[in-house]
Amino acid sequence: MKTTLDIRSFSAWVPISDLVDWYWACESRGLKYAGDILSFYNKLVNDMKGKQAALVPQEDAMLMLSQRTFNPAGKAQMILPEGRRIHYRKRFHSINLTIFEGGHELLPGAAMEELKNHLI
Repeated sequence: MKTTLDIRSFSAWVPISDLVDWYWACESRGLKYAGDILSFYNKLVNDMKGKQAALVPQEDAMLMLSQRTFNPAGKAQMILPEGRRIHYRKRFHSINLTIFEGGHELLPGAAMEELKNHLI
């Protein structure tokens, strides 16, 4: 994204309690939202000239949707301050994508931690 403002971080919380059901509901209605979460992250990374390794691969997205989780073999899952398990996380500079165990909610501890990391 291009802006003339000195912005250090953008934060968007998308409270979807069942990613798989939401995906198929969008698909069945012919809505384009199904791929928007991961596509938007990839768009931001591309706009900042990020390398291919910083993008969310299509294989990861399909694995998350088919298994309703993402945990590559042998990789320990991280936990957010509120005790929620992180299923998937990608970062590129100040752009973060975190898919976590939870419901229709914002996690104040995790949100404040992200803000702290991007402020002076």
